[in-house]
Amino acid sequence: MQNACTIMAGMTNPKTTNVQIRDVDADVVNILKIRADRKGISLSSYLRETLEKVASRPSLEEKLEELSQREPVQLKKEFDVVAAIREARDAS
Repeated sequence: MQNACTIMAGMTNPKTTNVQIRDVDADVVNILKIRADRKGISLSSYLRETLEKVASRPSLEEKLEELSQREPVQLKKEFDVVAAIREARDAS
């Protein structure tokens, strides 16, 4: 006879895992519950969506690393932004 844990393990998506966060301030949890409720979803679904959104974007450190790998852009020293805007405006 299989126990409940074995049955539940067979039902979960093998590409997912559980995350537990401890010692979250009660006020923070209440705010998150309100936000989830306003969207009409469970707190668990709201937190999953939020984590997926955060994970889908590069962190500041990752973005800075990516930018540091790029070739530097060289602008003309005499480039005058105001003159360029006026020239474009007058051309139309």
